[in-house]
Amino acid sequence: MTDAEHFEQTKSALETFGIIGEELHSLMKAVCIVLQLGNLTFEPDPSIDGEGALLVADDELEKLISLMGIGNEEIQNAMTTRLVKARGEEFVARLTPAQSRD
Repeated sequence: MTDAEHFEQTKSALETFGIIGEELHSLMKAVCIVLQLGNLTFEPDPSIDGEGALLVADDELEKLISLMGIGNEEIQNAMTTRLVKARGEEFVARLTPAQSRD
């Protein structure tokens, strides 16, 4: 079976569950975003002694920006930092490249 035939079979199965039209489009877009996230690459941030991560600006990142409709800075922050809450305080922690990939 070809990829096109598999795709048509998948669409048919989703239609069985009532996923058609805009719902199908939204679902496929979400799947594309998840797959595109797996293509991102990270490198150590030299501005802070390599302790943090930088998202490599390449074609894969541009595709993700286009799919998600948000800016580079928003994706960079979401993928390379996390918000830590402890004892009523909040602070932003930098992630390493390995943590960002995970």
